[in-house]
Amino acid sequence: MIRVKPLPDETIKLYDGLPLECINYIDISDSANDEGLIGNHRIIEINFESITDAGTIEIKPDSLKPAVIYDGDLRVDHNYEIVVDGEYTLTVQKRSIIVESASAKKEYDGRPLRASDCSISVNSEHTLLDGHTLDIVAHGSQTEEGKSSNKMNNDAKILDGNGIDYSRNYDIKYVEGTLEVYKVVVANVQSTEGGRIYLKTKSYGDYNGDSFGPAPAAERSFRYNYGGTYHTCSFMLWSSINLLKSNYTENYIRISNATTYMLPYYMTFGGNYDMPLYNSEDYTTLSNKTDYSLYYYNYNYALEGTSGLSRYTPSGYSRYTTWVYDNYINIPNDTKSALLALVSDIDFSDMTTDERISAIASFVKNTAVYDTNYDESLDSSEDIAVEFLTTYKVGSSKHFAIATTMLYRALGVPARYVEGYRVEAVANQKTEVKDKYHWVEVFVDSYGWMQIEAALDEKIDIFVKPEDDSKIYDGTPLTATNAELYGASEELKKLFEDNGYKIEGTYSGEIIDVGSISSGITDVRILDANGNNITYRFNVNTRTGILKITPATIDISVFNIYKPYDGKPARYDEDNFFSVKSEDFIKSGFELKLVETFSEVNVHELSATAINESIGSYFDFSVTNDKGDDISRNFRLRLVSPSDKLSLDDYIVVRITPRVIELTTGSSEAQYIEGAVLENKKVYVSVGPLAEGDVLEAEAIGQLNYIGKTDNPIDLESLEIVNANGKNVTGNYHITIRHGTLTFTE
Repeated sequence: MIRVKPLPDETIKLYDGLPLECINYIDISDSANDEGLIGNHRIIEINFESITDAGTIEIKPDSLKPAVIYDGDLRVDHNYEIVVDGEYTLTVQKRSIIVESASAKKEYDGRPLRASDCSISVNSEHTLLDGHTLDIVAHGSQTEEGKSSNKMNNDAKILDGNGIDYSRNYDIKYVEGTLEVYKVVVANVQSTEGGRIYLKTKSYGDYNGDSFGPAPAAERSFRYNYGGTYHTCSFMLWSSINLLKSNYTENYIRISNATTYMLPYYMTFGGNYDMPLYNSEDYTTLSNKTDYSLYYYNYNYALEGTSGLSRYTPSGYSRYTTWVYDNYINIPNDTKSALLALVSDIDFSDMTTDERISAIASFVKNTAVYDTNYDESLDSSEDIAVEFLTTYKVGSSKHFAIATTMLYRALGVPARYVEGYRVEAVANQKTEVKDKYHWVEVFVDSYGWMQIEAALDEKIDIFVKPEDDSKIYDGTPLTATNAELYGASEELKKLFEDNGYKIEGTYSGEIIDVGSISSGITDVRILDANGNNITYRFNVNTRTGILKITPATIDISVFNIYKPYDGKPARYDEDNFFSVKSEDFIKSGFELKLVETFSEVNVHELSATAINESIGSYFDFSVTNDKGDDISRNFRLRLVSPSDKLSLDDYIVVRITPRVIELTTGSSEAQYIEGAVLENKKVYVSVGPLAEGDVLEAEAIGQLNYIGKTDNPIDLESLEIVNANGKNVTGNYHITIRHGTLTFTE
């Protein structure tokens, strides 16, 4: 047997892919106990444990280790045992790294911003070993304006060139990058009318499956006499003139700091803007103005239709209408066939133009879901309109506008695809323009081009309820008289407040007596600041309100009851022991009846303050109206002081004082007899009787055993007065004691 002691160069190191092992040792064999090597035998190597991966191994003393031993060229290690003397550990530490997901930012385009790359942070304590790579993907997403973390699943793997996982040798921490989507402000608008405003920049012509070609130039215009001045007008203003003749109110809008030219629907002649002529459909090339103002009509064709509009027929309108049908119902045959198949179950034959246009828009909205986080492969489809409505069914305003435009054309309704910006404006406040959007224009015979929202519901969802109301009972009904928004966002509240919108309706629910009921509202109407009915702009949902009547307070003052203890509750000797102090109650003609219900019989004081804390425990009352009806539940009592100089705490209503009595012990006289003891245990009430039903329990304890005279004292420990129920009521008495005498004569 050979005994060796390991001499490791190091026992702790950072993981580097190489083994941590002990190579050196010394032979410490003891010739007295160990045989040692024989002759020319030599140890070539000893196989101590080693560790490569992160962790710790422990070398125990007296453990056997394999070795390689030679006698010349002959291996003889099978004849030896190698024993390790000593104890030590080998530790490989993990490499500490930080995995960081990428950061990215972009201008808002309605598409998700993603950055899947991850890397080892420069702030890591260590790096990856040569040949090791990081395997992890970030999955964060940011679509709308704002910032968010670029999320990871914290499941990074460290792989070598063969795909073997070495993650166990790394201490991995995670830091998430930031995804930021920002919107570029392209203009500021300020309008006298709040709500949604569409600002057109451009419309398009023929459809080629994945995009539209430029809008054709109409080369048509007409002249219109406005305020004594003739204007050469684009047919884009045809619909505006119909609104003018229908007595729609003009709204003023100012557009400032514009980086691209844009115009609202439905613009009038007033203002300092450059009016589109000859039907120019690319407004971005129409003018270089950055600050301009104009007037427009706030008209929603989808909600209001044409039934209330005047019809103006400008010169050249028939030629222009022909030109519109020649250019804006064009559609590829395959697209037309596929789209018509989708609506084959809808009978459009009995519909008016307005109804048909509305039905088509509703069909698209009900078929697909608006979500800017859509499958991007939709954009590379050969026919976006068809694929959107049949396969993908999720898309942005662009896809809704494309599909709706082409479905109109398939059904013979002239339509064109439009891009621009949508603004939720607050009346008379500057609003940033930064939300790029797409919609549709349809041509309605005799009325001109009308704007159609293709993706989102035209109406704003609101919840309306009667305002909660309450009052103190006065015998008259309580009904709801006002309404309010329920659960509204701050933006919606601001829209109503800033624009002076009012809610009217027909209210239900009435309460007279104390209690609460629900109130309702029907026939809801939303009015603007000028009293115009704008309910059509909203999807109105209703909720109930609460009507509540609380008890009226009857202030009263009552006479005092002061008496000595008599074993009975305090009671008034007459009915007219109170006075009403509430003027409203006195005027009402109601009748109040009051009965005291004091239950305490023992010595005590009861202030008005204490009574008011639980007045129902001290008084029963009833109230009747002039018809004799009991209306007591509509009231509550309250004690008030009979004098301004007397506080409620000092206003003592009930005071029961101790009953004054005198007790006298018995007296006795006798002739003395040797060894005799004279006693008289009798105790009697000498002044003031006990309260009815109370019994005295007491005895005298005096003794005399000699000739003479002495007092006969009472045994105070045995003194007790009990009532008929056996309860000790001694505390209700003020007791004076008179001693009798004991006398022995000769």
